Amino acid sequence: MKRPEQHVTADKGITQVRSAFEGFGWTVEPVTKDYGVDLNVEVFAGGETTGITFKVQVRSSESSSYSQEGTYVSEQISKPNAKYWATELRSPVVVVHADLTSGQSFWALPQLDKMILEFLEQNQAETISIHIPTAHRLSDTPQELLDSLADAETVLATRSISETTVPRFLESIEGRIGKEQVFRAFKNKSDALGIAQAEDLIKSGSLDEVIADMERASSDAKAAAENRFWAVLVLERAEVVRASRTGRTADQPLIQMSVWVRLKQVSRRGPRHLKFYALVTKLAAQLHLLTSREFMLYINDKIGRGPQEDRFWQSVLRIERARLIRAIVRKFDQCLRLVGYSVNSDSLGALPHAMLRMVMAITPFVHRLKEEDLKAAEAYIQSAFGIARLAADVALVTGDEETAGWATGHAAMVVPGGTPEIASWAEEVIKKIKDRAKQAFFTENLREALQLPARADKALTIAEEQEIYRRMAEAQGIDLADATDSIAKIVNIGIADFDPTRVLRNCQHFFVSIGSTGLPGEWLGLPTAGSKILHCTLKRHSIGGISLDRIHESFKSNFCDACKDCSPHPLGWSYTHEWQRGQNELHKNFLGSENE
Repeated sequence: MKRPEQHVTADKGITQVRSAFEGFGWTVEPVTKDYGVDLNVEVFAGGETTGITFKVQVRSSESSSYSQEGTYVSEQISKPNAKYWATELRSPVVVVHADLTSGQSFWALPQLDKMILEFLEQNQAETISIHIPTAHRLSDTPQELLDSLADAETVLATRSISETTVPRFLESIEGRIGKEQVFRAFKNKSDALGIAQAEDLIKSGSLDEVIADMERASSDAKAAAENRFWAVLVLERAEVVRASRTGRTADQPLIQMSVWVRLKQVSRRGPRHLKFYALVTKLAAQLHLLTSREFMLYINDKIGRGPQEDRFWQSVLRIERARLIRAIVRKFDQCLRLVGYSVNSDSLGALPHAMLRMVMAITPFVHRLKEEDLKAAEAYIQSAFGIARLAADVALVTGDEETAGWATGHAAMVVPGGTPEIASWAEEVIKKIKDRAKQAFFTENLREALQLPARADKALTIAEEQEIYRRMAEAQGIDLADATDSIAKIVNIGIADFDPTRVLRNCQHFFVSIGSTGLPGEWLGLPTAGSKILHCTLKRHSIGGISLDRIHESFKSNFCDACKDCSPHPLGWSYTHEWQRGQNELHKNFLGSENE
């Protein structure tokens, strides 16, 4: 049987396109089942995967149809294919035209083609002719392709955000909850575990003692499930306080994930409401991990890379952030559906405290949406507010005034500075708290929350930026405490050298410039995780290396110890990015002459 000519042409085109991608060092896998795509491509850099993948549809021809000016090649596609590529796929697809006669391939992304979107909205024809720019020659434009992929991912992320709807929870739950059942849920104190004293111990600062006691209590197989469960929650609180006191507040999502695993184990054979609580905790912890990671990438993009900006890695980070946003949208939707289900569950009374975890987890994401002025922010605000309001209503019915009070603060912090609607509601809830001391505490807490400015409006300190880089490294699986890990060593040096105050303060003639940045530094956007050069702008000496401390030791012994012109900075001087930018401008000619 003779093989159809179109199959031969298609295979030739796929081979041609595959060769171009592999020429970049990227990997290509064929799609065995035809779902409108032919290849899966994974982007690599320096032999290491970036984690970025995308789909490719190859169109092959031995008689390509070019425009008269030669600026584009036309490709006919069916309306169903156009709709699938441009509006239905949840990840970008790259359409590549392979001209088998010239051996050239050209690419386009349907998600970014306004002509396709207009065609789908207005035209009744069954096919459309798309224009693939010849300027997008595949072999020459890998960076432009990555830039367009980042744009397409952003379009998809924005689309997923805009599809968010505001759920309608029951306005009132009065009479739907059996109080006795609720009180049994978390107030079983039959075992003398010392849990009641845990909060006092936390306040007194004896965190190690609390953590050790709660570890034992939660592991006691003979104790009641409720007490073991509550011990895990107290353990979580102690670990969060310890992380806060040691400047590692970004550890909270990881602590929450660890807590969920423990709650799942403790509630495996326990009552239904504990299992439900553990499930809510799981989704909230997963959401918090996603929003924290997205926040790190947002800050990384915000602080930029200055003169060391790398377009390739900026595109990679944009793509990853867009994909994280879509993952956040999906996870928050799961949270909302679970909350909606809980309204009609007999476990509702045990869940207010757990629900507030969802509010706390989505809050950083809402702040990003507000700052970027996305209209969908309002839907997220109302959804988070709805969860907090439901939690407070349930808590008040069951007599849990503390959780009701915390719900007001959580709701107020969803929007930096609060809103009149949230403020009015929160004040009414606090008035219903009968305990005068608690009422006063939550009134003050609300006042502070309503005056809280948007965190992103504050300038980040060098120390805060260093902490962000630590969290980003750990999120990528880099164990910064592992002294045998060469990557961890480079990252630790880069984080330390991000603040060169300790070296530069020794002489006003010192100036540091950045050399090449290694792969870990490129991935994290940490320009100091690589080579640095220390300069004396007066005597025109220079020494380079990886560690600024080592460079300074060599510089000092070779030049500084015998120098009579050393001029230290004034006491209390510290490095700033503004100072560095000024020095870059001041010494650009000096650096240029050194490189000649």
